[in-house]
Amino acid sequence: TIEAEYAVGEYDIQILSANQSNGLLTFLNQSGYRIPVDAVSVLNDYIRGGMKFFVARVNLARHQAGVAGGQGRYLTPLQISMRSEKFMLPIRLGTVNARGDQELFIFAITRKGRVEGANYATVKIPADVNVPPFTEKLFGRFYQDMFAREKQMTPIPAMFLEYAWDLSWCDPCAANPPSVEDLQSLGVDWLTPQSRPGSSSGGLRPVPIPQPIPQNGVVQPSIVPLPQPLPLPVFPPQPQAIDAFITRLHLRYNKVSFPQDLQFRVTDNRENFQGRFIIQQPYLGEMVCNEAQAYLQQVKAREQNEAIALSRLTGWSIDYIRRQQAVYPGKPMHERR
Repeated sequence: TIEAEYAVGEYDIQILSANQSNGLLTFLNQSGYRIPVDAVSVLNDYIRGGMKFFVARVNLARHQAGVAGGQGRYLTPLQISMRSEKFMLPIRLGTVNARGDQELFIFAITRKGRVEGANYATVKIPADVNVPPFTEKLFGRFYQDMFAREKQMTPIPAMFLEYAWDLSWCDPCAANPPSVEDLQSLGVDWLTPQSRPGSSSGGLRPVPIPQPIPQNGVVQPSIVPLPQPLPLPVFPPQPQAIDAFITRLHLRYNKVSFPQDLQFRVTDNRENFQGRFIIQQPYLGEMVCNEAQAYLQQVKAREQNEAIALSRLTGWSIDYIRRQQAVYPGKPMHERR
C-alpha cells in the first residue's frame, strides 16, 4: 500500500506499508527495483514489527535541471523527521545485496548524555597517544589503518566511540561549536536563544528623591538632580551555552559481523571524550647550552616510544616508521651531534 507520495527536490519519495513481504516484493520489482531473494526474511521481520518503508528514487530530469541552475552536482542529503519509541537504526536490509563492508558514522544529539549501543558493545578509539611528527602528513592513511587495526583487535562486534562532547562548554575547543540555528536545522527542537552576559536591561541605581518641605503652608517646588545612567559593562563575546550533547559513533559492518539492526540507548554519562593524537616537534636549531645533551637523550627516548606507539596503533613496521622519521622534518635529533 502506498501511504504517501512526495516530490521533494530531486527525489520522488514513497511511504509504503504491507501485511506480507510477497506483496511488497512484487510492488518493488514491478517498480523497477532489484530486490534479492534473501531480502524476504528481513522484510517479513520489519513487517511483523509494524514498520513502514521509505523509498526514495532520484528524478534525473529534476536533478539535471538543478545542476544547470547552479545547485551543484551532488544529491541533497535526505532528512527524515519522525517520532518513535524505538531508538534503533535498521541496517539489515542494506546488507543483503552489499558487497563487502559498509562504513557508517552516526551523529546523535541528545539533552541527557552519551548515546551507546544497546545490543552491540561501545568501544573508545585510542586517545592521547604521542605519535611521530611525520604522522601529520599521512593522517588520512594513519587514521584508516588505526581504525582497521582497532576493529581487528576487538574480539566482538562493536561501535567505536570517536567523539562525545557536552556543548554547554568546551576547553579546549577543537573548532567552533555548532550554533543553535545549525542544531535546529538538524532536528534539535528543544533549543531556544540564550541570553548573553550583559544583556540585562537597566543601569540606573535607585536613589531616594527628597520630598518638598512645606513653608508657611505652601509647598515650594524643589529641584532634585536625577541620577545619571551608569555605563553598561562591556563583556567580551562568550561562546553560547547550548543544552545539547553530541556523540559520534563509527562502525564498519556486513551481514555476517552485524546480523542485527542497531539498537541504542541514551545514558547519563556527560563525560567529554575525543580521539586525540599528540605531536611534539623537536627543536632543530643549534644548541650550545649545557643542557643540550640531556635534551637530545630525552628526544631520542621519545622518538623511540613514538615509533613503538605508532606501530601498535597501525600495524606499520618499525623499520618503515624509522625511515619516515629519518626524512621528516630532517635528521632525527638523536642522530645529531
